[in-house]
Amino acid sequence: MKKRIVILLLVAIMLLLPHAASANAPIPWYIEIGCENVEEGTQIEVVFQREDGTTRTQIADRTTGTIGMGYESDETSFCLVCTAPDGTETRTEFVQLVGWGSYRYDGATNSLSANGTYYPRGNSCAGGVLTAILIVLAFVLPLGLTLLFEFLAALCFRIRPVKYVFAINAITNPLMNLLVAVLTLQLAPQRWIYWTVLAVLELAVVGLEFWFYTKKYREISRRRLLLFSFVANLLSFAIGVGAASLFF
Repeated sequence: MKKRIVILLLVAIMLLLPHAASANAPIPWYIEIGCENVEEGTQIEVVFQREDGTTRTQIADRTTGTIGMGYESDETSFCLVCTAPDGTETRTEFVQLVGWGSYRYDGATNSLSANGTYYPRGNSCAGGVLTAILIVLAFVLPLGLTLLFEFLAALCFRIRPVKYVFAINAITNPLMNLLVAVLTLQLAPQRWIYWTVLAVLELAVVGLEFWFYTKKYREISRRRLLLFSFVANLLSFAIGVGAASLFF
């Protein structure tokens, strides 16, 4: 059984490693800007503006084709500043950031506009449906993956019957994800805050599930139940981070 536990721990670590580098990065929305009629060698800067009027500038890594750019949730509009090879600078008007938007920039007319391919921020029907779908997936996907890995962990730890593992996780996983979403949005859109909140709640869940298991699996030692709760939730933690990165 020790070998199985080591394998589960290694799997959890491997799932977490790809996200460790971005722990201090902001949680961005995403836009695409299709650029046309831009002189070769022109530098394009994207200037994001927040509600309080402060700005943040990001240099685009290309000036032709489509520019992909992430922005923070408190930024509401942006403009482009284009510097030609001869030093001539042109600036567009600010346009509103609309969800995960797609925009068009025409260098010939120095015009920047949304091209209609985006998820609206407002309460439109299309925006509401897409938002609802994303919210549902953000809860259903982590729950499904958690139940799968908790089941595999239960097999490795010889926890029987598994129905109690399913029952407690069907409660704790959606509740924890809801708390993470609410607390993260209330505090700030920073990944390190998301990680901290998630880690604290995961530890709380470990304690709650351990207490529950001691009531349902009286014939299994407390040491094995505690270890199972910790390892299984470490896997759940890794899965939650991975699933959240798909949506936020």
